[in-house]
Amino acid sequence: MLREVVKLTLLLLLVVGCRCSDNHAFVQLPPPIAAPQGTPLVRVLLKRTSDAVSVECLWRALIKLDEKKGKTAKIVPLEPFTKLLLRLSGENLYIENLGETASEVTLETEMDGMLVLDGKRYRGRFFISVFEKTICVVNILNLECYVASVIGGEMGDRFKPAALCAQAVAARTYALWRIQSGASKKWHITAGPEAQVYGGADIESDATREATSATMGFVLTYEGRIFPAFYSSTCGGWTSSAEFVFGGKYEPPLKGGVECLYCDISPHFKWSVSVSEEELLQVARSLGAEPTSVKEVIPKESDPVGRFKFLEIITNIGILRIGTDKFRALIGRNRIRSTMFSVTKGEENKFLFSGKGWGHGVGMCQWGAEKMARLGFSTEEILKFYYPSAEITRNY
Repeated sequence: MLREVVKLTLLLLLVVGCRCSDNHAFVQLPPPIAAPQGTPLVRVLLKRTSDAVSVECLWRALIKLDEKKGKTAKIVPLEPFTKLLLRLSGENLYIENLGETASEVTLETEMDGMLVLDGKRYRGRFFISVFEKTICVVNILNLECYVASVIGGEMGDRFKPAALCAQAVAARTYALWRIQSGASKKWHITAGPEAQVYGGADIESDATREATSATMGFVLTYEGRIFPAFYSSTCGGWTSSAEFVFGGKYEPPLKGGVECLYCDISPHFKWSVSVSEEELLQVARSLGAEPTSVKEVIPKESDPVGRFKFLEIITNIGILRIGTDKFRALIGRNRIRSTMFSVTKGEENKFLFSGKGWGHGVGMCQWGAEKMARLGFSTEEILKFYYPSAEITRNY
């Protein structure tokens, strides 16, 4: 009896807001955005690991265990605050708390937004399966709820409404393009900055929800086709061609060459970082070489706006060539913030990288959009500035 009283008390605290023992603040979420009929569902890969995965239900839930052996799936009710630990068991999942084995697991709570993974709450449901000897946790939710979170992850809620709405349209367009091009895959998109930053329900805000609702269903198209509406934090004064940056063929709205006179307000508009000779030698070793000294670093093959595709590292054993994007990944994307930079050799065998912007520089410049919004430009004007010849159309 005492246990039931304690559980009821915890539930009441959860509804009005509480701070749980793991120091994550859980407050009552607003209801999910009322998306119109026909709104697509997006499958977002939240985690992929060979280690055990722990998920939690903060409300009553149902777990569906699919054995994929011609048997009817088993459905088990779960009490609030149930934590599940899932481990690999061959090609299946073993759910320790239940003593059950399944090839796939679907988890959904009665109250939206009460599924927790790594301290973050998520709307929709979890689909957990084994793929290439790893446990994959995929969040399945409607596209509008996803967009509200992406705006929070990509811009936050301090940008002006017109910029937030432009971000909503770009994020929705990019996600829908991924949905259409990956319909047969276990997931459409990942949750990190390599795609779009998605952090679940807790990074929604009134501002991100309002921007989502105000642009509900609107996307960018070219001649009636959805295209990948790339964007980056700070273009550094010019946007680049998607073909130059990513390779392949892209629609004219992504041809680049837009002179951005607005992102000078960004804290990342100009940057410089010192890279030691030893760090460069480590890069060389990752390429399979074993030099003992670096003489010079030379950026090579730039586009018309000054982004470089390769670096040549001049060493005591010859010239090593590496793509600038791979170089950024090895040194750190928070240090080498873009591929628009120059390199000079300084004292103590250190190399100074001086650059502009943060990110790939294709499509919309987020800080540029913010300044345009501050100057009174509309969402439509912002989008058509960064995506020339694109149309803004309603998809659903």
